[in-house]
Amino acid sequence: MRALLFLTILTIASCTIIYGQHNGRIFYICEWELTEAQGVLCFSGEKSSFLAISDFTLKENQKNEEIAVDSIDFGNLKMVLREDGSYHGKIDNRPKTTAPNRSPVNPFNIYTDISKEKIYKEIYDDRLFKLMDTSEFIVFERFGSIQWRILDEQKQIGNFNCQKAEGKFRGREYTVWFSTDIPNQYGPWKLNGLPGLILEASDSKNEVHFYATEVQIGKDICDPAPLVRKGHALLELSEYIALTDLFLNAISEEYSRLFQSRAPEGVVGNFNISRVNMGLELDYEFSKR
Repeated sequence: MRALLFLTILTIASCTIIYGQHNGRIFYICEWELTEAQGVLCFSGEKSSFLAISDFTLKENQKNEEIAVDSIDFGNLKMVLREDGSYHGKIDNRPKTTAPNRSPVNPFNIYTDISKEKIYKEIYDDRLFKLMDTSEFIVFERFGSIQWRILDEQKQIGNFNCQKAEGKFRGREYTVWFSTDIPNQYGPWKLNGLPGLILEASDSKNEVHFYATEVQIGKDICDPAPLVRKGHALLELSEYIALTDLFLNAISEEYSRLFQSRAPEGVVGNFNISRVNMGLELDYEFSKR
């Protein structure tokens, strides 16, 4: 976590901050395990978009990460030889966030329409081409599915009075700080549904951390990016996850065979690639994989 959080507040000509406006742009840093990226939330009325403005890169304090003694390389899969002689399977799922690499695991390309009570995510997933005859998807789910517990604790973030809330979402327990100075239900990624905008969020595993670095509020600051639908398959999230499960089962078997063909004599490796390797969402309310 960075020691200081600087928020730039956009003012109108009279130099009075208009917190009541439902139009603005919020810049966030997204820290995910060893990596970080920048994103921007743009909202106007009942619509918002959360898009990447940088790719994920290693955080500064991780750039001197220890190099493995030896490894067997299968592209994005590495079997790393530990000092005790055992092999450890590691999948590089660090997402690419800039078009055309709309990775299914990254927390960006999120579009919200409160009037329809829907969250949409634009995904490019060539893994599913053989199953669906397309690699481009719009995946949707219900808005406001997080049951928040609002607490009395408060703190100041920049010029904003913030209140603490806690909630569970897709296998993680989040602590967030929201401000009713900006009275809308938005936040970074799919974290939403509180009576004020979420300026900071982190999970109890210390793997995910969103925090605002710049806030611009006022009339006509920005319009949310439009959701691109042309040429995309429209799927409910549960349908998309069922398809990815089929793929993951098949690729687990393939990697097991591939590893066995390249592993040193006497070394046995088995793989079960599950969604815990595939993004911020560790499990789903509609699936028990």
